[in-house]
Amino acid sequence: MLTEGDFIQAQQNPQLRKEFVSELDWSEIKDWTKSVVYCEKQDYLFDGEVSMLTKISLIPRVLNIKGKKSKIIIYPASFYNSSSRVDSLIHKNFGDFLSTLIDHEGTHAKQFYFQERKKLNLLHFLRKHKWVNLEIYVALNVLEAEFPAWENQTNNFSRRGSSSDFAQGVMRRKDSARGFYERNKYLLEQFK
Repeated sequence: MLTEGDFIQAQQNPQLRKEFVSELDWSEIKDWTKSVVYCEKQDYLFDGEVSMLTKISLIPRVLNIKGKKSKIIIYPASFYNSSSRVDSLIHKNFGDFLSTLIDHEGTHAKQFYFQERKKLNLLHFLRKHKWVNLEIYVALNVLEAEFPAWENQTNNFSRRGSSSDFAQGVMRRKDSARGFYERNKYLLEQFK
């Protein structure tokens, strides 16, 4: 069983990260997650770095096929102990790391498994082919995907032993996204 000390060592020594991830206990999310892997290079396009990402193939997403398990990818940013990005959520301890893995990304894996993101799955496909504008996609993503994940994190902060800085960062992100959603919810009227 991994400890806080193991997490600190993995933060300090990139050579230990792959083994650290391979030893993680992710049994809480095993029913909807097929694997948790470490990837040294971010293979997904974002504005900046991302710490973790839940992936499922496009066909189950677009066709709303239930019961397909996701892969959660852990990137080097999960181990950073500081960042120049204002919006970064730094994992200050092992509890913060587990909050992102189990409570946040695990929620996304469960959403994919039970196809709780039907509208978002369609919009993901349309967005990929530039057939829908980014604001609509982001507003629906916040509503259908991120709010439930942040809510699950919030409900488990004390159980995980999350740092107060991390918990406050998640709450700020959630509040900011709620404001964005409120300003842009009119865009979603066409998808009701």
